[in-house]
Amino acid sequence: MYVYTHIYLSVYTGSMVYTNIISKLTEECSNEENVDKKIEILYKINSMLPMSFQIAIPSLVTDDYVSFALWTISQRLEK
Repeated sequence: MYVYTHIYLSVYTGSMVYTNIISKLTEECSNEENVDKKIEILYKINSMLPMSFQIAIPSLVTDDYVSFALWTISQRLEK
């Protein structure tokens, strides 16, 4: 399982910087053991991102998908 404890980024929505919030949520999501809670956190992370960085989350989400989604988000934000 991939663990993404920190995503160093600066996502701007208006004049607010969500760097610390997204980093903390990503770490929380990676460390959470309850899959339902992980999915809830993933939705929250995704909703905070600009539309161009958001991912399409399928209706059936597994623990492996959450790890893949965190990796995908980090890759999109690094570009």
